[in-house]
Amino acid sequence: MANIDISSKFSNEKPTIKLSEDLILSINDGHKNVLIVNTLMNNNKLSEADRMSKILDQLLGTNATEKIDKLNLRFLDYQKIFFGVMAAINDESYEDVESRFRNTKK
Repeated sequence: MANIDISSKFSNEKPTIKLSEDLILSINDGHKNVLIVNTLMNNNKLSEADRMSKILDQLLGTNATEKIDKLNLRFLDYQKIFFGVMAAINDESYEDVESRFRNTKK
């Protein structure tokens, strides 16, 4: 019987997204949380804006999304936050995520 130790492959470090020097937000990329996000991603009853808002609230928490709301960003800038958070939870580059989302809209 094989004994495989993968304990060193786990990380307790949560990803973050930096919006400014003063605003760095922690992202909850826990397995169960990401499953909830996947369900939200596939919910076609929500508008794109509502879907993004609910996903960011799920991944960042209400306190963080309230801080983002206070920035009163343009929708395109809000999208950039969404792309950045999705890149962080998937360990991908921002550019790859942005490209994938833009291509699915066509």
